[in-house]
Amino acid sequence: MTPEHETKEKTTPVEEVIDDRTAQHRFDIPMLAGRLVAIVEWLRRRTETAVLPIGLFGASTGGGAALIAAADRPREIAAVVSRGGRPDPIREALKLLMVSTAPRVPARRASS
Repeated sequence: MTPEHETKEKTTPVEEVIDDRTAQHRFDIPMLAGRLVAIVEWLRRRTETAVLPIGLFGASTGGGAALIAAADRPREIAAVVSRGGRPDPIREALKLLMVSTAPRVPARRASS
């Protein structure tokens, strides 16, 4: 999945147009985290998913958003897998995490 594809899954059509020109939304970690929190709340309201454990996965900016969402809803999110990304934009959220986390850093490719 390309970063462009990843971003478009998290944005509205209007936001896509803006993001294509400015890259404003693809790095808006708090906005993306807010959307994850809204999804978690929606899952909790549904009979089929209300009691199921919730885990989040995110890559790059999405990883930061997942960690912020987990810090915001510690009783709702059971685990987070974060692949890549930089922790410094979410340093405060990391201090609040109360869930299992599995940071994943891709292995370096050997030079040929």
